[in-house]
Amino acid sequence: MLSNIVRPMVRTQVRLLANTQATYSTLVTTITQWLGFLGVQASVTQLHTNANRIQLSLTVGKPESCDRCD
Repeated sequence: MLSNIVRPMVRTQVRLLANTQATYSTLVTTITQWLGFLGVQASVTQLHTNANRIQLSLTVGKPESCDRCD
C-alpha cells in the first residue's frame, strides 16, 4: 500500500529535480530519503546529471518488508 503512494511521489520529484540546478548532496539526500520511505537502506555510489536526466548507481540493502511485486 505504501509503495502505491510513494512511487508516484518519487516519479514527480525526480522530474522536478532533473529540471533544477540542485547540488549533488541535495540529490543524494533526497533519493536516499525516498528509498527509506519504502524501507530500503540505500547509499548513492555514483550520480550524474545530463540535461533533464539523472543517472545514478546505488548500493541497496534488503528491504525491511516487501511484497512480491515490490
